[in-house]
Amino acid sequence: MPVIDLGTVFRVDAAGAVVGDAGRVVIVGPERPCLACWGHLDAHALRIEALSPADFESEVRAGYIEGAAEAQPSVMPFNTFVAGAGVAELVRLVTAFAGADSQPLRLAFSFTDGTVRRNGLAGSARCKICGGESRQDTE
Repeated sequence: MPVIDLGTVFRVDAAGAVVGDAGRVVIVGPERPCLACWGHLDAHALRIEALSPADFESEVRAGYIEGAAEAQPSVMPFNTFVAGAGVAELVRLVTAFAGADSQPLRLAFSFTDGTVRRNGLAGSARCKICGGESRQDTE
């Protein structure tokens, strides 16, 4: 069963100015690259999320974790945009509307540039998670 993974991110500098942004829609499942192939899994972040509240606080005090507990601002308009694109990809998957021969893999958004691209994977390294081809560039 395919899974549709959605995400948005904004990077800010020390003064709070936006210095980078991105959105994504990734379709994962059988015969498709996994989130690790695309470079969307962060082992350190996954470890932090799996900590108990007590262990989390202990590691923050010890200096092992920085910035993970900072409040995240709402980016609702951008999340809504990406969610709509995710629904469109679901329609493509279910009905083959807008291209049965062009299976959806990943959409990459730049909110600053106002662009969206349909991506394929670059490179031929093997993924440590699923064994498929994994991403080689550092987009």
